[in-house]
Amino acid sequence: MQHIQVGPVVNKDTDPNTEFYLEGNEICPAPTSRHTVCPRRNCSLCRRQKLNADNNGRGNANEFKVDSLVLLVTQNLAKHTVSDFVARKLAPRSIGPFTVLAKHGNAYTLNIPFSMCLHPTVYVGRLKPYSQHE
Repeated sequence: MQHIQVGPVVNKDTDPNTEFYLEGNEICPAPTSRHTVCPRRNCSLCRRQKLNADNNGRGNANEFKVDSLVLLVTQNLAKHTVSDFVARKLAPRSIGPFTVLAKHGNAYTLNIPFSMCLHPTVYVGRLKPYSQHE
């Protein structure tokens, strides 16, 4: 009988080479195929992943209003869209400001010039609020 691996517990009463994989106090049933996972194991994994995601988050969860100004982070953009600098370390960390035209869930449509060759809809994690220095 096969069991999915949660944590090996050796049963020394019967055979020292036999391992039972426990889920709490119960033994998980054998998976029907190689890629199936025990539903109880999957449930505990989901809870743990949700806890980690809630604690760590995705970083930027800002919300922007339509017609507000934002900066676009240049971290993963092509060099030619950002600036004419040859060295990447001399390029600006963010470009803009751009006006928010619309909101679509976690994405925002920006007023990006056509000459930049970028898609106008961007994930919120790529945006920073723009503050004018006085």
